[in-house]
Amino acid sequence: MINSERPPIDEDSLPKLLHAGMGRAVHYLLQEDLRQYRDIILDEALHNRIFDPQTECKRAEYLYSLIKHSGEEDYYREKIIDALVDVTDCADALQLFDFAVIFAEAGYERAREVAYQKFAKNDTKYEDYCGDYALIRIDGINGLLYVLDVLGAAEYEDYISQWLIEEAEGIAGADEVHSALVKAAAENKNIAAALSIANYPYSPSFTTEEVLLVREHIMRVDSQSRREGLEELTWEEAKKVEPTKLGFWAKQAPEEELIKVAEELIGASSPKDIKTYLRMFMTREFPLEPIHLMAFLDSEDEFIQNRARKILSDMEYPEVRRLFFEWYEQPEKAWRAVRFLKENYAPGDYEFIETLLNSEKDPDSLHTICCDTLDVFKENPLPELLPALMLVYNQSPCSMCRASSVESMHSISDLPEWLIEESVYDADDGLRVLAQSLI
Repeated sequence: MINSERPPIDEDSLPKLLHAGMGRAVHYLLQEDLRQYRDIILDEALHNRIFDPQTECKRAEYLYSLIKHSGEEDYYREKIIDALVDVTDCADALQLFDFAVIFAEAGYERAREVAYQKFAKNDTKYEDYCGDYALIRIDGINGLLYVLDVLGAAEYEDYISQWLIEEAEGIAGADEVHSALVKAAAENKNIAAALSIANYPYSPSFTTEEVLLVREHIMRVDSQSRREGLEELTWEEAKKVEPTKLGFWAKQAPEEELIKVAEELIGASSPKDIKTYLRMFMTREFPLEPIHLMAFLDSEDEFIQNRARKILSDMEYPEVRRLFFEWYEQPEKAWRAVRFLKENYAPGDYEFIETLLNSEKDPDSLHTICCDTLDVFKENPLPELLPALMLVYNQSPCSMCRASSVESMHSISDLPEWLIEESVYDADDGLRVLAQSLI
């Protein structure tokens, strides 16, 4: 059992907890008069502060649990939809679109109307035509047809994705979507153009089953084309293929050929060549002494630094363990040191990890320490690391790391009741499901 108590919440820490999507914030607020926190909740709803948008779950559903409980849903709903009309930041717009879906599903027609208008207006920065998936989630097939009509008319070739069609299929079914697309393409040249760009076989001669088979075939052929013919190549021959395929070659290359790559990496001076060589050792262990890679840790190129650190951390070697202690003593490097313990952990090292987790204030650096701590535990699932995992849970700015820390703790120990209790409200879908299963 993990011996830990729920950390207290104060007014200063509440916004930070909400930014992180932590269930503790919702659990706390649901026991309070939410009117006094109206400005904080609204600010979180209007601005998307997800730390890592590529991996973390969205925040609208998380925050809606508070809005629904507030007794002032009409107030929040109007403010949020008004903001969607004028928002220009795409990240904020995507969160506001998510709220529009929630409100539209509850029967609020203005949310639906504004979502359609905003998508067609296409006035957000950094990403074109935000809100496409929201329209599909609101109206299923009709939403998809509207999106395709707009994109086809705009001849926006770089945008139209098969994923849009698959989103609609998940809501309405593949047969229904295919029938609707065949009919719409015959009647609407914009939709026909959009489907052509998306490479979707919408001809009436195709059955739904054939469409799905064609889709699967295209994906399989694309995957095979990246690997085909690589198995028998020597390194000298592999040099002639596209650089993007070299990772696939390296994954299955004979050890003697990888040694040739490693030797060329050691003597390389061009950053472009170094990056190409390093990529090949992301899935295969570096076959020479790790000392040869250490010079790349001092590169001015951040990509080269990070790849060298990753490759070295996957090697069990005294020199790599010594790197941890060397970096640990240097404030400018300490936040990147933990990963060196992944394959080189020794009993008692948890104290160093906890020190770094407790002392780091920069969110990006702290996130790196949290991710690396999780990797260290994955290779060394020891009870002595449980307090470090609890620190990841309490301090990580990333909801995905927080969820991973709970799963890791749960893999070797019972979880505290208070942690389960608050995780039911977490922004991470998987963590909420886990917590519900443990109640």
